[in-house]
Order: sequence, then structure tokens, then C-alpha cells
Amino acid sequence: MSGSVLLLIMVVVVAEASLVLASASLDNYNRTATNQRCGTVIKTASVSSAITCAAICSQESACVGFSLQSLRGSDRVCELANRSNPVHCVPQPNFNFYSTPGVVTTTETTHPAPPTQHTPECGINNLTRVVVGITTDSSCTIVVAYNLTEVALSGTRISKTSNNPCDNNSLVVDFYSSCALSSYWCQQAVLGVNPTKNFTLWAPGNTCQFSDDFRCPDKMAITNIAVTRNTNKLDFIECHQVIGW
Repeated sequence: MSGSVLLLIMVVVVAEASLVLASASLDNYNRTATNQRCGTVIKTASVSSAITCAAICSQESACVGFSLQSLRGSDRVCELANRSNPVHCVPQPNFNFYSTPGVVTTTETTHPAPPTQHTPECGINNLTRVVVGITTDSSCTIVVAYNLTEVALSGTRISKTSNNPCDNNSLVVDFYSSCALSSYWCQQAVLGVNPTKNFTLWAPGNTCQFSDDFRCPDKMAITNIAVTRNTNKLDFIECHQVIGW
């Protein structure tokens, strides 16, 4: 293939790409929600600009708008939303929603109730609450109290052993009847869990001497409990942000 033919092909490809972007100007979309992700995602792409995300949406007949990561860079998340009325939104920092005219959005406005501390009744949690904090005994192996917060859950609870995190979008809801840290139950949160917002609380020196009350930061709940093998003493707990809190 000659150089002139190759150059012509490249010019045509670039011209076609420019036409696609030009046909999907942001003039066709309005920012209808700030710091929120909206709609049921039908397609996800990595883009460098809102114009590119709009172009992709315009090529999908079912797309009425898109949630776009507001951070600058060439790898911004672009999520296309399908047709529904209204389009449901959940709070999500660093995301904005753009939609075509006439699209109605609703926003999740519920907030978690303040966590309440309970003497653990391990094994009989009614599965409407998740664990956001724990207090251990002096041996750092048994839960003697835990902090619970109400949250909408779905599906069935899944058995886990320590050092094995809950599955995606799932949170710790209860411990086995022995209240040992080494075994617990996880269940899926209806609105999901933000995998990029996490926090780890370490047991200092694996003794719990100065930190026997391990509580997640605000709007987070426990997704993983790690213990030291052979001793089953608490090593750390991992927390993730619950979407909608």
C-alpha cells in the first residue's frame, strides 16, 4: 500500500470520527444531576470528554443520558442510561448526569440512621442492618458488641471466613453464633457499595489494647475482617462506602 493511499485512509477515518462527535454536541444534553449517577447502565466506556460520551450515547437508541466522571483526564468513566421514566439517581461524588430534554430524574434522599451499639446476638440478625463497628474482648478474637445501621438488603446471606472479603456490593451483616471474628455473614446492599471508597482499621500490634472499638468512618460499613492465622486475633477490618448513604 502506497504512502499516499494510507494517508488518504487516515484522513477519511479522522473525518468520520469528527462527524460523529460533531453530530453529538452537548447542545443536545443538559446537566440534570450533579454529584450523582443515574439510570440503569446499558454500556460503559472510558472517555476523555463529555462530547465523546455524548457521541456514544447518540449512537445507542435506548440511551437517554449518561453519567460522566467529573475528574479530568483521558480515562473518565462514561455510563449510558437506558430509557425509563423517571430516571433514578443515587448520590455519587465526582459524577454528573447529562440527559436529553424531557428526561425526569428522581434522587435517593435517604440517609443512614446513626449507628446503635448492641450486645451481639450472633447468628440471629434480622438482616435489615449491617455492621459498621465492632468491639472485641481482650483476646481480640470475640465480638462483645457491635454497631449496626439500617440499610436495604437483597438476596440471601453468604457465609464467609476471615481474610475472605464479602462479594461485590455486599456487607457484613452478622457473625456466627460463637461471635468469633473468624466467621461471618455477608449480604448484598440494594444500592451497592463503592469499590473505590474504602478505609482500613488496623489492630495496633495485634493486641487491641488501645483500640478495642473499631468503627468505620461515616457512611461506610464493614466488608472484610482479617485475622492472624493460627491465633485468630484481629488484624484489621476493611470498610467501604455504602451508595445512598
